[in-house]
Amino acid sequence: GEYVVRTWAFADGTQNWQALQPYPGQYNEKTFKGLDYVLHKASQVGVKLILTFVNEWNEYGGKAKYVEWSSSARVPNDFFTDSYCRQIYKNFVRTVINRVNTYNGIAYKVILLTRTE
Repeated sequence: GEYVVRTWAFADGTQNWQALQPYPGQYNEKTFKGLDYVLHKASQVGVKLILTFVNEWNEYGGKAKYVEWSSSARVPNDFFTDSYCRQIYKNFVRTVINRVNTYNGIAYKVILLTRTE
């Protein structure tokens, strides 16, 4: 009956040809529209999604990209304690969850928090 799938809601930095966030606070609308489509189609077929906002792999940005963007962070785990890393991550998550889907006009946070019993 119920299907739950984890999907990426990130790709950080300019090394990713379709990064969602090429630079802190700058977003790729084409990539966001792709994520809009994924969320829209999943909701149509009853699949629940868990969005992943960051990872460990440098190839997709991840913690290391946030550290690179910071002038005070030095190693990947500084992602968790550096105030700049934490702030740009919070801003990123806020932007994603407040996004209004271009396919159905529904904010991500509404789609992601809808529960079926």
